[in-house]
Amino acid sequence: MMTLFRKDQRPAGRIINNMLLLPDGHMVGVLLGSCLFGLDGKVKAKYFHHTLYTLEGEILASERSAPDTLAELAKRPSISAAWEIIKRIKDHTCPIIQPKSEWADLNMAAYFSSPAAAAATFA
Repeated sequence: MMTLFRKDQRPAGRIINNMLLLPDGHMVGVLLGSCLFGLDGKVKAKYFHHTLYTLEGEILASERSAPDTLAELAKRPSISAAWEIIKRIKDHTCPIIQPKSEWADLNMAAYFSSPAAAAATFA
């Protein structure tokens, strides 16, 4: 289990069994290799060097050593929910990105759910 943090050091989510969960426990993506696929089955991000990047190379979240800051999730995500995302994947191509040091100002729930909502900023 990996805990990810936003730029402001607030929890962004966790990667558990190759599933990206938001702090509220909702699964919004599946990690296959270094590519993170969103609910629509499209590549949304890359995960390497303990960092989650947008496809433009901006930082979405970063893993770091810290005490457990997210409340234990009351329910584990179901493997069948992850399979539903995997069934939507039509293009397994994982693009090469150029990582940047800039942080993305994106709402992760919207970013991984739909392309149209990806531009929404954090509240």
